[in-house]
Amino acid sequence: MTVPFAIEGRVANSEKSGHTVRVEDDRRDTGGFFIYERWQGSDGPNAQSAYDAWVETEDELESFFAEAGWIVDWRTLNADEQAIEEAKSLARQVVAGRIDPAEGCARIAKLCAVRGWPAALMSFAALAHEQDGHPEFGLTRENTAPLILEACRELLGDEREG
Repeated sequence: MTVPFAIEGRVANSEKSGHTVRVEDDRRDTGGFFIYERWQGSDGPNAQSAYDAWVETEDELESFFAEAGWIVDWRTLNADEQAIEEAKSLARQVVAGRIDPAEGCARIAKLCAVRGWPAALMSFAALAHEQDGHPEFGLTRENTAPLILEACRELLGDEREG
């Protein structure tokens, strides 16, 4: 098995909902490879609440994956899919109460703008504008929070059932 670098793969045979893994080649700085894994509800110390492991050689990397017994779908995501996955990570944190809804919405809206306005994220752009752009109509961060939570839950869809 050849493990690709810098591509997030879905662990198809995991009992953890939304389980993904990504390997970063860090031989230049640490002399080895970082293996990042995350899943719905993970609370690791790295970006997107991922946990990490480190191995020194490519042989150790292959052994790590063999011992884990993972069946990994290494399909490369297109730009919209990547943006949506990043937004889902933020939405999970909003729903879990780790990020304020207004802040999460603003971050997803910024992601939407930077990533070329994926249709699945447009509601966050509108909500971010409403929460800060229309105080004369009585729209505030506080009273748009339920709408933001609803949008987060909708974005997460069936994932929340796992």
